[in-house]
Amino acid sequence: MQNMYGKDFPSLSHRLIYSYLIPMAEFVHYPNCGIDEESQRQFKAFLRSMLETLYSDISILDLPEFEDTYSWKEDRKVFNAKVQKIRQKFDRFTDFLIKLGKDSEIDDNGFKIEKSALRPKTRIAQLEAIGFEVEDMGGQYRITHSDYPQMFDAYKYQAERPWDNRIKPRLYFLLGMMENRTFTAMEMWAASMPSVEYAAFMDKMEQYCANNGYTLTNSEWGPNLSWQKEYPKKKMLQFTAYAMSWHQYQVKYNVRASDYKSVFAASADMSDGLKSMIINRANPCGGCRYCVQTDKTGEKPLAFAKIEHNGEKKSICSYFPFWDVHEPDGSNADAWIELMTIADRVLTEKYSKKK
Repeated sequence: MQNMYGKDFPSLSHRLIYSYLIPMAEFVHYPNCGIDEESQRQFKAFLRSMLETLYSDISILDLPEFEDTYSWKEDRKVFNAKVQKIRQKFDRFTDFLIKLGKDSEIDDNGFKIEKSALRPKTRIAQLEAIGFEVEDMGGQYRITHSDYPQMFDAYKYQAERPWDNRIKPRLYFLLGMMENRTFTAMEMWAASMPSVEYAAFMDKMEQYCANNGYTLTNSEWGPNLSWQKEYPKKKMLQFTAYAMSWHQYQVKYNVRASDYKSVFAASADMSDGLKSMIINRANPCGGCRYCVQTDKTGEKPLAFAKIEHNGEKKSICSYFPFWDVHEPDGSNADAWIELMTIADRVLTEKYSKKK
């Protein structure tokens, strides 16, 4: 299937479906769940094949053909109404797939389910459209799949897993994530990025974090992850990669520090390459006053830092200077790593000193 990262889609419904195709593109074996590896492999392959089929024909789920757009290109209320309509239909189908696994019994290489549990009958046509064979056995249906005959143990296991919120079952089911384990950005997205430079960036950043005392965490609400390093007084430095399904670029990253103003104050220690990257990429202070919203005196200064390089000066927001960066490559990882190294030193020196 064509890589659509950052490109325009045939419709907004296509954009949603594709967001499930980006993460976890490569097969990951889960050895601790007790399910045969081949069953896991076939289930993962089935999920990808199903999503590609639904992408190629959104009429299977009767998804609306809203023109593709991004969350920042259209009135927010209008956009959110379109997104909700698409999500409701897609989520109901995902819920049906999970319920199918719960209500069925394993029958050799297939499922056996009571007819009363398979409602409405339009679901049968949808199952057949994504490759299942549905055989009428009188009071029951037998459901098989010629392309993935051994997937049903993994399918049922994933459908019956207990969950602690409503979003996780749908997301993890569709991604074929069969264990609660931590995933790296390389595992999650590298196979779906448009060039090897993107994967090189992720690998370099994560190797740096892994070797320098960072802890990897995954968000329970989506395929998002953060490498974090903590300091006294609840200060933090982190590299985060996250999915943005409804944005032009579906995977983004940022580097955040609790006290960027102090970090930027160390600009004399920065290389020309890093200063150039900051000048070119960092968000300027726009006077939004978010940083002083709780100041009742009206005297607190705006939280910006001044950076100068090659005669160019820039007042940079020190709360969110690097937000939604979407074009990484292997070469600029060095600049980000230099920035994080300087930030680590500054935060350590400032907040670890004994009074």
